[in-house]
Amino acid sequence: MNMYHLNRTAFKIELLVGELNAKRNCSLSDLNTVLRRSQSFESLRRVSVGLALIMTQEQHEFTESLEVALSWMQAIQEKLKANDNTQGPRDALEARLRETEKIHQSQHEGRVKMDMALVAAENLLQSGDEELRNHTHTKLKDLKSLWEETCTYIIHCHSRIEWVWLHWSEYLKAYEEFELWLTRQQRSLDVGVELQLGLKEKLWHVDQQRVVVSDIHSQGALLERLLDEAAALHNRTQDPSVEPQAQETLQEAYNDIRDRAEV
Repeated sequence: MNMYHLNRTAFKIELLVGELNAKRNCSLSDLNTVLRRSQSFESLRRVSVGLALIMTQEQHEFTESLEVALSWMQAIQEKLKANDNTQGPRDALEARLRETEKIHQSQHEGRVKMDMALVAAENLLQSGDEELRNHTHTKLKDLKSLWEETCTYIIHCHSRIEWVWLHWSEYLKAYEEFELWLTRQQRSLDVGVELQLGLKEKLWHVDQQRVVVSDIHSQGALLERLLDEAAALHNRTQDPSVEPQAQETLQEAYNDIRDRAEV
């Protein structure tokens, strides 16, 4: 029996009880008529009780599914708070990145729990009990609001950590390339011009030296960007490996090569 027929049955019970009350002072014949019409009263009463039980069960199912969805969101938000931090060494940042990736991938699981609560609320929202409808609607409104908040937190937290991780990776790649360039330049400058070379060879060497100096000057701009990137990373991570003092060695090595090439 669906909700429509159950509600109509309950309504019939109310009409029957009202009619019996109205017949208190009527004739015996009238009372017999009412009694004949009330032969199904007991069955109707059982249906009414069944209706109440169904509503209680549906309320229980909704409450249970609601608590499951809310518990999942609360657990996810606690995990996000524990990992929502970009400070520390690179391996710690990598661990947080893996954790937020898992959380991001589990979002489908939360969506399923959310949908189960929405489905469980459908019949309650169609109930004739206005107070129950309003209560259910309020709970759903709070649930949807928390879901949106949780989804936004998942995306922002993961994106923030991922951005710092990628930023750091690109910085390290550029840093290593700059160090290799420094090594090549140092080796090149360590090779002196042989005194026995002729004029033509010496002029060629001078031209090559001009090319080297020009290259060194152009690398100065790259070094400046590297130092700026290190400062930005240090501001976000507070990691000693990218603090200003750690970059002094790189700057000193570059200055040495530039000064030697310009002599």
